[in-house]
Amino acid sequence: MPTPRPAGRPGLSRRWFLGAAIGVPVAALAGCTASEDRARPMSSADVEDVVEAVNGKPIAVTHDSARAWFELHRSDYTEVLAQINAGALGRPEVWDFYGPQLPEKYRGLSVTGRVSKLANTGRDPAAKVSGYFFPSWTGIPDDAFGIAWLAARPSATAEFDGYGLQIHPHLDLGDGWWYLDPGRD
Repeated sequence: MPTPRPAGRPGLSRRWFLGAAIGVPVAALAGCTASEDRARPMSSADVEDVVEAVNGKPIAVTHDSARAWFELHRSDYTEVLAQINAGALGRPEVWDFYGPQLPEKYRGLSVTGRVSKLANTGRDPAAKVSGYFFPSWTGIPDDAFGIAWLAARPSATAEFDGYGLQIHPHLDLGDGWWYLDPGRD
């Protein structure tokens, strides 16, 4: 015998939540693909972008979009760097591997919502540079690339640990900020 519900609004079932979680992205995707004036079919990257946008997840910043993304958010990155230098996020030498959680206002600067110390992996001691890393893409379970602030201009042989992925500074964003990724073929 089912238990009676309290008077008032009926409870929402797990089935309803599952339907909403799957249905909303599917409906958004269907609406995008059904557009009459669409010149080309949606690519898999377009589909991922729509699903991620509908689900409220950050969309990965890539080499091609890094400069525009950074210019839109330069003041926020600079503010977080000032907070790190002031000790507001704790002492970097005692941060865990992925770093501290960013203040809520700045969590969108990183797909993990965190900022980490940048670990050098290069063999050349002269190429060692310290800095802070804001991942804009992460793999499952590891690997990352993204935006970093470097304390000194990196050499051509600089290599960093992108959570297991070897990444390099490929795009100078100015004032010590760089976009780090594995590189282009």
